[in-house]
Amino acid sequence: MDYHTKGRRITISTNPWYDPNMPKEFITHESGNEEAWICICGNQPPGDGFFPCDETGNEVEPIVGSDWENLYVCARCGRIIDMNTLEVVGRNPHPKLLV
Repeated sequence: MDYHTKGRRITISTNPWYDPNMPKEFITHESGNEEAWICICGNQPPGDGFFPCDETGNEVEPIVGSDWENLYVCARCGRIIDMNTLEVVGRNPHPKLLV
């Protein structure tokens, strides 16, 4: 499956935990605060938080000019989230986080 973000195409199938039969999921946010995400697992920024990640769910440094695709990983459940749509586009149950 290909996934489009900002006109660029990334292939989520490169994620070994990607399931093409996974039902479409979306996270939510607190009313009036679009930055206060609430993951399906209940995680929120003050809890385990969310981190910028690559298409496999491993944390990356979101540097200008890098190939970061505006994806975040939930540090609790490993859901990979498109920050523009809040759609869950994959999952990595064991994401590698930066130290």
